[in-house]
Amino acid sequence: MSRTQVTLRGGDTEQFEEIRSEIADARGGNEPSNAETLRMLMQAWSSRRVPV
Repeated sequence: MSRTQVTLRGGDTEQFEEIRSEIADARGGNEPSNAETLRMLMQAWSSRRVPV
């Protein structure tokens, strides 16, 4: 099993925390872990319909 560490700074950190907060609000206050948030973002990216 491989492992990747991600470090965010500045505006990226703020945006990530805003996304986590929105997810928590949608779950009635149940905040996802950093790893879970990242998995959700990767899943959303993988299922996009618009090519980059």
